[in-house]
Amino acid sequence: MVPGNLQHLRLLFIKGLCPAHRAMFLNGAMAYLTALFWLLFLIICTIEAVYHELVTPAYFTETISLFPDWPVWRPERSMALLFITVIILSCPKPLAFLLHVLRKRLCPVDGGAFKTDAEHTH
Repeated sequence: MVPGNLQHLRLLFIKGLCPAHRAMFLNGAMAYLTALFWLLFLIICTIEAVYHELVTPAYFTETISLFPDWPVWRPERSMALLFITVIILSCPKPLAFLLHVLRKRLCPVDGGAFKTDAEHTH
């Protein structure tokens, strides 16, 4: 038995399904799969960090050269990854609230811009 929204992955390939519905099914499945991807990412990064700590870098290759082969460190890539991760994790709710406020026609129906769905009864 496939748990939760992972069972909806098989619905992605149904003929005639609206692209928005496919995106919703994929989004629901990714809610489960991203935890696995994050764990794999952390494991791989940990293995790489341990590897770089235990293995001595070879600055001079077997070919004769006047210049050493220095390891390249690119902190801008790490900072970009951190920045993108923070954006992905922190932006959806504020953006959804902003979209809700900008759609003025929905605000009165939902009780105003600062009411939650739990407070609104139909």
